[in-house]
Amino acid sequence: MKTKQQILEKHYKNYKKRIAYDENVLEAMEEYAEQQCDVIYELYSKPTEKLKPLEDLYRKENPDPQGKFYLPDTTKFYEWIVSKIIDKK
Repeated sequence: MKTKQQILEKHYKNYKKRIAYDENVLEAMEEYAEQQCDVIYELYSKPTEKLKPLEDLYRKENPDPQGKFYLPDTTKFYEWIVSKIIDKK
């Protein structure tokens, strides 16, 4: 028959293993979440980087009346791109 102390130690060791497992699971989840954030960031930032020269050209052809720097309206900007592509064909 085991003593109260032996039973407690056995369960405490299992408890410590469980905590270590839970911590590993949480670390893995955190790593995955960070990776997914990077993927989402690249998904949205890369096209923006590639379209930067076109955005500059759009602003040059469509200056702000007050001469200020501005971010083009997305819909108008993409319509402008489409018109440039279609007009070139």
